[in-house]
Amino acid sequence: MRILVTGGAGFIGSNFVHYWLAHHPQDEITVLDLLTYAGNLDNLRDLQSNRRLTFVKGDIRDYQLDRELVGQADIVLHLAAETHVDRSLLGPEAERQFWETNVEGTNTLLKAVVSHGGASKRRTQKFIHMSTDEVWGELPFDETKFDLETPLDPRQPYSASKAEAQITAHSWNHFIDGYDTLQEDAISAVVNCTNVVGEYQFPEKFIPLSVTNVLEGKPIRVYGDGINVREWIYIGDLCRGFEAVIENGRVGGSFGPYKIIKDGREQAIPVWQGHRYLFGSGEETTNMELAKTILRMMDKPIEIAKPGEDTEGKATIHLVGDRPIHDLRYAIDYSQTTRELGWKPEYKLEQSLQRTIDWYKRNPQWWRPLKEGKRVVFEWGGNTVSQEGSMAGYGKEARV
Repeated sequence: MRILVTGGAGFIGSNFVHYWLAHHPQDEITVLDLLTYAGNLDNLRDLQSNRRLTFVKGDIRDYQLDRELVGQADIVLHLAAETHVDRSLLGPEAERQFWETNVEGTNTLLKAVVSHGGASKRRTQKFIHMSTDEVWGELPFDETKFDLETPLDPRQPYSASKAEAQITAHSWNHFIDGYDTLQEDAISAVVNCTNVVGEYQFPEKFIPLSVTNVLEGKPIRVYGDGINVREWIYIGDLCRGFEAVIENGRVGGSFGPYKIIKDGREQAIPVWQGHRYLFGSGEETTNMELAKTILRMMDKPIEIAKPGEDTEGKATIHLVGDRPIHDLRYAIDYSQTTRELGWKPEYKLEQSLQRTIDWYKRNPQWWRPLKEGKRVVFEWGGNTVSQEGSMAGYGKEARV
């Protein structure tokens, strides 16, 4: 089997590539990545001599390239995306970039897949689209969680683009099948997951930025008062989740009952619902508690300072101004995924953090150039490939 992984040089993609090649010795992977700031060939350096891995530098919006690559793939795992909320808030140009990559790129890939014909003719049988819990907006500080019945409610440009991309992925099942044969020629499924922690994550995100700041003797920066809650899943658990969807997940969708209130009575009408798989861990924590946990695990004192208070430079946590749009809480009910696929998380948050902290301690040569904004040049397959590692003038605040 050959899998096409878009965004395969990024955080999640490169971890998946390592996982799949290690656990499926007969399979092959093609990575398609444009190598923008967060795509990093260094993530795949130890696999460069592996003949089962092919790397292609390219844009998912390139239809002809997409068509060529999907024509050689049994599975498409679509991870390529602009993913960072703060970057999406930088202005109209940033919003356009998120929309073009996340929505137009997804649409172009699927158009390329179905251009090869129906399921009996084309090679690609599953298109797995990676989405996020942020498409559902925010949760209150209670016991509620996002589930398959939660309506889309994105609250900033990043999550809006991912919500539209998710809809686009599902919509191609209609284009292929029509309403009478939905199960006969379906193509896509969507994965939604919580915040992810692990190795190879670009150091603009909260955990790698905090860990590397501590290693550099700098404070951890936390938005607002740090009360916002996130659920964290370890990258290894997510890779096993992708494996479960690839091997046993359903694509397409089905008509399910949708309950409405009409004339004072509850009625059920049939509504088509695309197949989705939700991945979480149940490991929720506030941003402040997460910062304190990282300091404790790295044997550092906990001293908190508000803006302007740390005149002697002794504080290990700096509170900074909140972002314009900062969702209160995310949490996912992944019970349906467990029932259908038998998947459940194995790692607790502190286990995930310990593995992550240890990795960043061992690999300063990986993250220092990225934080310094150095241009990186690689030799890959006899070709010279360059990319920006730009965090220069960026990444100074908390990112979560």
